[in-house]
Amino acid sequence: MAHRHHFHLELDGYSVTVDADRHPGETELLVNGKVVGYERLHGRQHRSKTMLAAELPGDPPQPFSISLNRRYVIFACTVSGLVTGFAGILLAAQQQIGNPSVGLDHLLPAFVAALLGSTTIKPGRANPWGTLVAIAVLAIGLSGISQLGAEFWVTPLFNGITPLIAVGLAGYSARRWTRAAPARRRS
Repeated sequence: MAHRHHFHLELDGYSVTVDADRHPGETELLVNGKVVGYERLHGRQHRSKTMLAAELPGDPPQPFSISLNRRYVIFACTVSGLVTGFAGILLAAQQQIGNPSVGLDHLLPAFVAALLGSTTIKPGRANPWGTLVAIAVLAIGLSGISQLGAEFWVTPLFNGITPLIAVGLAGYSARRWTRAAPARRRS
């Protein structure tokens, strides 16, 4: 089974997306959801670097090119796995037990941080700076609840309400972003 990689960036107000290895050896370049560049490797050909060229719509059209280096993709995934594994080892060492259900309490706050992160800094898009802001908000909220000496049920309530708020804010900002897209293109 082939791995699929999806990269997105904003370029002069246009949404540029690269779908790599959608099917083995295929790479697509999309501008605002429309395919403007495509490459397919036949047989067992493998390249470590892919170059796709296209034009941004406008008057006059603006040419641009995207370079996708697969070595960096493999490196990023490898480093991410190593950091996650190291964090798991540290958690097991701190708990002094190898319980597989130990990290489940950390999953919901991580998802909430990612959702809240997509509503700050660059609304409608997942971004690392927004996620850091969301982590700070969640940490301050949880530590504030514990310092105020709230009842035992308030922390799970906070953990349950924040994803609902995060999903609502993410949906609202995404709708606002798509409604404002035609106005951004005109200017």
